[in-house]
Amino acid sequence: MIGATIADNTDGTLYTDQTGAFPVVSYKGNKIMFVAYEYRSNAIIAKPIRSNSDESLVAAFKEVYEYLSDKGFKPKLNLVNPDDHRVNAAERAIQTWKNHFLAGLNTIDPNCPVQLWDEFVNQGMITLNLLRASRVNPKLSAYAQLEGQFNFDRTPMAPVGTKSLIFLDPNKRRSYQNHALDAWYVGPAMNHYRNYRFWLPDTHGFRTGSTAKFFPAHCKMPAIEPGDTIRLAAQDLIQAIQNRNKHAPIDLMPKHTEALRQLVEIFKDTTAAGEVQSTPAPRVSAPSSSIDATNPERLRNQPRIHSRVTRRNTPMPTVMEETFEAEELENESTANKENENPNNNSTLPRVQAAPR
Repeated sequence: MIGATIADNTDGTLYTDQTGAFPVVSYKGNKIMFVAYEYRSNAIIAKPIRSNSDESLVAAFKEVYEYLSDKGFKPKLNLVNPDDHRVNAAERAIQTWKNHFLAGLNTIDPNCPVQLWDEFVNQGMITLNLLRASRVNPKLSAYAQLEGQFNFDRTPMAPVGTKSLIFLDPNKRRSYQNHALDAWYVGPAMNHYRNYRFWLPDTHGFRTGSTAKFFPAHCKMPAIEPGDTIRLAAQDLIQAIQNRNKHAPIDLMPKHTEALRQLVEIFKDTTAAGEVQSTPAPRVSAPSSSIDATNPERLRNQPRIHSRVTRRNTPMPTVMEETFEAEELENESTANKENENPNNNSTLPRVQAAPR
């Protein structure tokens, strides 16, 4: 991991530090991360890069430099001793970033390929900067200082590495094909409205979709309880009865109106009682279900998602439907060859030699 601190408080300094490579090479070939810390906005910026070569470092630095310049935080540079850690302000920024990134990485699904870690960087950077206050305006977050207010309704997010089902459009699926595809959530689609980014195991490609169902492994999806549904319906009924239009097409009889008023009073008491009650906290906290995503033993046993087969690289398992189709095609081709060549010796049973 490469660290850089861009500080422009007084004279402007740039601190760099190298802390090591990521345990796994990503699906796109990235090995380390370039981390930049901008002092005035208090923002931490991370960029995955392929290596610590001069070409990769210069490209990442130019990208961060141009990004900060476009946002109005053009840094000034000043070289310092690379071995002097006392004046290297990047140490704290890198430690903060690694702690935040590992916290999110350890909550991915146990079956999610860790080689997608470079796709998780964008969401980790967003969530981290949303928690940090800007030095220019402490009432704004570091993300808001650079990008503006983050709108969760426009750009929804989910836990990274979550198993998902994404809807397959009827115009793009075959007859009797499943209506959804298995995928892994990798981050928000920043340039699309209410969309997510996924990685598909069957195609080894990325896809942007808006209709999806998530299956988190370490938490439960928020759901409305039956009692809350009843209270919400009661509140809607109260509002509809109290604000009923005089020119409504339905004319209620006096006895019906009285019955509804009594029902409104009952619902008022019920909703008021439900709002006061609160669920007590459990005396014993639930055990943690997080995983050690960067454990070397776990990484050795996890299947790779590259297409090549080597001694240390096993590709992802093939989809069962594709395996069955391949076997059927192979059997059909074998049967056709036997029908064309009835005297073929390859179809005769082999005689095994007697053991010595």
